[in-house]
Amino acid sequence: MFHSNIGLYALTVLNITRYEEGKAPEPVLGAVVKQNGKQVSGEISVSPGTPLSMEIFLNEKSAPVYGLLVNYMHATDTGSQQETIILNG
Repeated sequence: MFHSNIGLYALTVLNITRYEEGKAPEPVLGAVVKQNGKQVSGEISVSPGTPLSMEIFLNEKSAPVYGLLVNYMHATDTGSQQETIILNG
């Protein structure tokens, strides 16, 4: 075993016993905005402080293969007002 300075371990010997080739499904990203638990579409008018939720997901075929990391997201009306929703997620 090899011990690095950052606490990771790596094998010094790798024995490859077979060769496999495959193709992963193409990831398809989806997003749904909900207000009071119901999906909304298009442009909506809401009062400040109205709770909205956004679900971000991968399609069923690619979800077992890939993962999601949302690092930053903000909401805006027309650019004059905006709010950061996720920062360093």
